Amino acid sequence: MTDAIENDERMDGRSLRSVRSRRVVVEAFIDLLNDGVLQPTAQQISDRSGVSPSTIFRLFEDLDSMYSEAFSVQTQRVDHLLVTIPETGTLEDRLHQLVLARARLYEEVAPVLRFQARSVASFVGAWSNRAVGNAYFREEVARTFATELADAPAGKLESVDALTGWEMWERLRSVQGLSVAKARSAVEDMVLSTLRSHIT
Repeated sequence: MTDAIENDERMDGRSLRSVRSRRVVVEAFIDLLNDGVLQPTAQQISDRSGVSPSTIFRLFEDLDSMYSEAFSVQTQRVDHLLVTIPETGTLEDRLHQLVLARARLYEEVAPVLRFQARSVASFVGAWSNRAVGNAYFREEVARTFATELADAPAGKLESVDALTGWEMWERLRSVQGLSVAKARSAVEDMVLSTLRSHIT
C-alpha cells in the first residue's frame, strides 16, 4: 500500500513538472514572437525557457499541439483586454468603445496574430484558434450594433465584422502606415458609413 502511494506521488510530481515545463516553453515561444522572431526555433525556445530541445519534443506531441497551447496561453494573457461593450447609448459612443478596445487588443497581440496568419494553412491549431476568435468578435459586433443591424440589408453584419477585424487593422497599420489614432478614426468612419448607408 505504501509503495502504491509513493508511486502515485512520484507520478503526480512528474505530471506537475511536465505541466510547468510546458507552460514555460509556450511562454518562451510567445515572448520570442513578441520580440520580433518570426519563426522561433526549438533551440531559441530552449535558450529562452531553459528547457532542453529534447525535452521540448517529449513534452509536445507535435508543433501543432505546442501552437494550440501557446494560443490558449496568449488568450489568458490578454483576458483583461476583452472588455464588454455597452449595448446602449449612441451609435457613436458604442462604436468608439468597440474600436478603442479592439485597437488595444490588436496592438498587444499583433506578433502572435501575424504568426497565426502565416501558420493557418499548415496547422490545425492555428486554424481553430482563428475560427474561435472570429466567432467571438462577430458575435460582439452583432450584440453591440443589434439596433442598427435589426432592419439592415443582408450582409451588413459581415461588412461591419470585416471592417472591425484584425485583417483591416493590420492593413491600416502595416500596409498603409497609419498611426493607432488615425487607424481607429478610419475604422470608425467606415463602420459609421456602412451602418448608416441604408438609412434614408
